[in-house]
Amino acid sequence: MIKLKILFLLSRYPYPINKGDKLRAYHQINNLRNNNEVHLIAINEELNQNKYEHNLETIADFVTILKLSKLQKIWNLFRSIFSKFPFQTEYFYTKKNKMIIDSIVERYKPDIIICQLIRMGKYLESIDSVPKVIDYIDVLSKGLELRKSRVSFLLKPIFDSEYKRVLEYEEKVNSKFDGSIIITENDKNALPINNKSGVMVVPNGIETDYFQPDPELKKDIDLLFVGNMSYKPNIDAVVYFIESIFPLVKQKHPNCKFHIVGSSPSLRIKRLVNKSVIVSGWVDDIRPFYNRAKIFVAPMQIGTGLQNKILEAMSMSIPAVISSHAAKGIEGCSANTVFIEDSPMEFANRILELIENPILREKMGKESRQFVKKHYSWENIVGDFEKYLNKIANRVE
Repeated sequence: MIKLKILFLLSRYPYPINKGDKLRAYHQINNLRNNNEVHLIAINEELNQNKYEHNLETIADFVTILKLSKLQKIWNLFRSIFSKFPFQTEYFYTKKNKMIIDSIVERYKPDIIICQLIRMGKYLESIDSVPKVIDYIDVLSKGLELRKSRVSFLLKPIFDSEYKRVLEYEEKVNSKFDGSIIITENDKNALPINNKSGVMVVPNGIETDYFQPDPELKKDIDLLFVGNMSYKPNIDAVVYFIESIFPLVKQKHPNCKFHIVGSSPSLRIKRLVNKSVIVSGWVDDIRPFYNRAKIFVAPMQIGTGLQNKILEAMSMSIPAVISSHAAKGIEGCSANTVFIEDSPMEFANRILELIENPILREKMGKESRQFVKKHYSWENIVGDFEKYLNKIANRVE
């Protein structure tokens, strides 16, 4: 493969790695940089970039941070009411940033541009001089379709409008880009486009050397859930677990405790705290919590894409009980590696089976780690992605 000049366009700077899109971008860039030159353009929505300046040189060869002020965000939301673009696309778009991106493309002359998420697609619609790849990550319209049936009466018109806009724009973006990638085969099949043959499945991976079990740590966490706790699908999963599944577990094991670890816990999550439910919030290193956990749970009911948290837990040799919805993105897993249940009673029974059988927990944990090492290595995943980029850039027949 020939060395490429790759331009990444992101809606978030990929550090700290506290969200799925950041994790995906960080590891793609980190691995692609081994053989290629990478220029990263990212919007600094959170306005806290100074905290992470020391990480800039470790992420890409060149980094450009675009600003998005609070006033601009308010204006963008107002403007989006009258737009045909999705709300989130307008939220991240400014003419000033568009001019900066155009000038960088003109000056840098990349061989290929990777645009993460449709929300950034508007910036690149007018650029035809460089091959472009859109990373859908997952099918946003499908996630909105699931969520809009669960929102309040007052929010329903907003979600209905965004769903229709996103559905239309997901198809439009595909025609504006030279290539498309997505995390799972299920999401590829759900994309609202006619020709799916050009869409490549590029799953997320796991750094198994980083996420590896430490047998020295005591297993003092009964049940663990990990995730960004301001994210609706994670909030929904935790609330569902506590209301429908956890009481069934506690009938037999009244002292069982459930730990929720992840950034930005919402008020709804904080209100769940009691002597049996512990909310830890953001932690600098999630691995000690994985290492201390006996069982990982992921009772996801909504959301799309691949659940990185499940692969991390499996890589840490933790047996997991998950819903079929959460399992959709994990190809090839079996009952030896993870338990998949949907009814509250069966979900609880699997947890009880693991609580009461330490030998099964250990055996299942080892099988889980071997599965992740075989199927979800970042090095192998990005290696295939790199070949795809070379083809799109017309460097390889």
